[in-house]
Amino acid sequence: MSDSTAKPENKNEGRQQALQAELRELVDVVGPGPLVDLLMERAFQLQATDIHLDPLEDGLRLRLRVDGMLHDIIQLPKEAAASVISRLKLAANMDITERRLAQDGHINNQTLQNRRDIRVGSGPTIHGERLVLRLMPDHNRFTHFSELGLSEKQTNEITNYCQAPYGMILSVGPVGSGKSTTIYSCL
Repeated sequence: MSDSTAKPENKNEGRQQALQAELRELVDVVGPGPLVDLLMERAFQLQATDIHLDPLEDGLRLRLRVDGMLHDIIQLPKEAAASVISRLKLAANMDITERRLAQDGHINNQTLQNRRDIRVGSGPTIHGERLVLRLMPDHNRFTHFSELGLSEKQTNEITNYCQAPYGMILSVGPVGSGKSTTIYSCL
């Protein structure tokens, strides 16, 4: 599976550029805590699904996945990289001393006046530790079945399957393809 990387050219372009400028301004001024908090708040505002922190030889590349595309946001200096990674691992109840093995964690984050969950995965790379934060959708808002964009034929077929007295329905697809959204809307 390959990642798509693109320069921001969508409706959020202005907000992404504002985030880039805001983070560049704050990198040398504030500690990792406020920087990480701002990043997560802005990522939710941009409706990002992932935050990628990729170590490079000379720093830490920060990217957001918005509308399925990875967008470069900023490259943090190498001096800030370790503290940002440690801050996120601590928040996810991960072992900050373990850098050679992959780890998984979970952050309950109070962002934008909604309780939001964030899954955190880490893994070693040649230049340091890589983190991927999966920003989970707001479970207080459910998509109605009619909002799924299905044809009339598909709607009728799925409705019939859901009302069957026996059987099993499998909802499969890659991460972020709408499996859970589809099942929740059927319920």
